Amino acid sequence: EEEDEDKPPPVTGVPCAAWTMLALGAVAGAAAATGPAAGMPAPSPDAPAFFANNPNQPTATDAFFPGPNTLVPCANDPSCNVVMDGLGPYIPPGTMELFDIPGTCQSKARDWLRTGEDVLEFNGERIRQRYAMTVFFCEQDGGDWLENDMWLSDLHECDWYNMIGLDPCNRVEQMEMIRIHGNGLQGTLPSELSIVSTIYELTLSDNLITGTFPTDYAQMTELDTFVIAFNQFEGPIPGYFFRFPDMVYWDIGFNKFEGTLPQDIPTRMPDLQVMFAENNQLTGTIPSNLGTLDLSRVHLDDNALTGTIPPELGNPPNLKELFLHGNQLNGPIPDTLANNQKMTDATFHYNNLEGEVSQNICENMYQGSLKSISVDCETVTCECCICGEPGV
Repeated sequence: EEEDEDKPPPVTGVPCAAWTMLALGAVAGAAAATGPAAGMPAPSPDAPAFFANNPNQPTATDAFFPGPNTLVPCANDPSCNVVMDGLGPYIPPGTMELFDIPGTCQSKARDWLRTGEDVLEFNGERIRQRYAMTVFFCEQDGGDWLENDMWLSDLHECDWYNMIGLDPCNRVEQMEMIRIHGNGLQGTLPSELSIVSTIYELTLSDNLITGTFPTDYAQMTELDTFVIAFNQFEGPIPGYFFRFPDMVYWDIGFNKFEGTLPQDIPTRMPDLQVMFAENNQLTGTIPSNLGTLDLSRVHLDDNALTGTIPPELGNPPNLKELFLHGNQLNGPIPDTLANNQKMTDATFHYNNLEGEVSQNICENMYQGSLKSISVDCETVTCECCICGEPGV
């Protein structure tokens, strides 16, 4: 997919290559680990199976954390008290009791933080940020990532490995961007990321993250870039996914989310430009008021959407891509789509559409920017269209 002119999209990769690399990374990741895990013996090629059959054996991620038996009780450690005071009421509901269970990522993160240099000099915000990133590393099995340079080192957490190519923090060292794609992340997302209220980009695409999204992420109201494509998320799509007021680039494609598209997306996310939700299990109709947004790329293909294609989708002046194939849409292809003078690609095949594609739409191919439009030629008449899937 070509880059958007206004906002370069986070990299989401190629599915086949990404899954292949992640599968290899699950085995080889520990050998690539640096920081505290460097110098540890490289696991055998059968390491994943070994740890599955021997759950009490230390993992590559465990090597980054101090052993619980090597530390004094938290109540007797001034550094631990500083950490807990810094976390205070910001700890996500339901996670406080996890500090008392050895082996949880919450207890590991607290214990690692209290043994670090200069922890007594950290203010509460710094403690919370460092703690949240440490829990994230633990829950995502960071010891087996393809790259984990500097994670859980004495460096500032802003200097831990990322794929941004620039400082992920602002001038006062508040975390603003988390961009880790195609790096072998696996596990479920921790609630603790929600306490870092300054994050405006969360990109975790092309990984092996599973489960559902924590409800606490509704607090991440600064997000304008949300990219979680090519993972293994499942279940009902959380309602707050559609309520980030600053959202511009929204990509949840290639997961197993279920549910419908709400009618209030333009009200809740008025600045939305890129909307990718392909290859999920979405049902219901396409909201007609999406046409009130300044959309540039819309991918809703390979779901189970029903109803007709809203004529209002011809309104966004900067719409370049409209992918609606692989659904259960019916009715005609609206003539109003000819109004999209910047449209380059549109896909409507593998639906229940019928009728004739407007000559005005074809004129955009002959004289305008439109490069391809695909339909089911058995039921749709079109002199300029590709029959079925392009390239097949």
